[in-house]
Amino acid sequence: MDKSQKVRLIQEVRDRLTEHSWDDTNLLLSEFGFDEMQDDSYGNGPTQTQVLQQGDPQNLIALASHLSVDATEPVADETPNVDGSRSPEPLLIFASHQSHHRALVGQVADELKWFGVTLFVAHVSIEPDRLWREEILRTLDRADAGVSFLHKEFKASDWCDQETGWLLGRRVPVISLKFDLTPYGPLGERQAINAVGLPPKAIATSVLDVLEARTELHPTLASSLVEAMNASRSFNTTDHVWERLRKLRNLDTAQCGHLLDAVENNSQVLWAGSPHDGGNPYTEVVHAFVAEQPGAVDNVLERLAQPTGS
Repeated sequence: MDKSQKVRLIQEVRDRLTEHSWDDTNLLLSEFGFDEMQDDSYGNGPTQTQVLQQGDPQNLIALASHLSVDATEPVADETPNVDGSRSPEPLLIFASHQSHHRALVGQVADELKWFGVTLFVAHVSIEPDRLWREEILRTLDRADAGVSFLHKEFKASDWCDQETGWLLGRRVPVISLKFDLTPYGPLGERQAINAVGLPPKAIATSVLDVLEARTELHPTLASSLVEAMNASRSFNTTDHVWERLRKLRNLDTAQCGHLLDAVENNSQVLWAGSPHDGGNPYTEVVHAFVAEQPGAVDNVLERLAQPTGS
């Protein structure tokens, strides 16, 4: 939650609280983790705005939801950027998991990395000199989606429930991976992935399938996959990344240019043919793909007009 969203929520929650009596307002504030208002005739106590401002942002989101205040961030314009300015950052996913299973979560993160997707795993993602609590909260506010690894210890964790609730409160997609715990509460409203016995690669594939189905994530997914094409170190990786990238129709100008970089500079793309396009060279199929994108303007069109391989 950024500063603008916090100010908006405080103002709207404050306005809704004026509809309640003093006692009911204090009941709500107390139950949702805020300090109660003090009946100070001299006006020395904190104002309602100050009470809300000094509280935990997560409690503010929960109280807003209870009062039917929309706690979602304004939806960004999904129109692809065609002026060559900066593209969306690659996908960042937050992993909620119990520490006993960090090895599995780390392996899933390694598999997703091949597709340019970052899975934030607290035990390995936080640098030693960083304060872990602040880094977790910062990532919860930035993450594009979440993945909950539902093992039986999940419910007993002091953090897993809170992390998942935070992400659900932000209205970002949260994927449930069911091992030996059935999804519960709001998390149970969507079909879970039965992950029992699945190897890390299969789990990562299932996660990617869900992300790919969420059109609101396509701008960041495009950034991830384009980056993965540039970083590919094998023909096999190129083929798997391209299999997903070729389905998108939302690349902006910067993403188009970066994809052309891959086909011009990465030998694992330049010297390969696409098994998904009749074996035709990537130099041809990528050019045809880019030409269909909304970001194919100006300098991108100039690059497409050049002879292949020039």
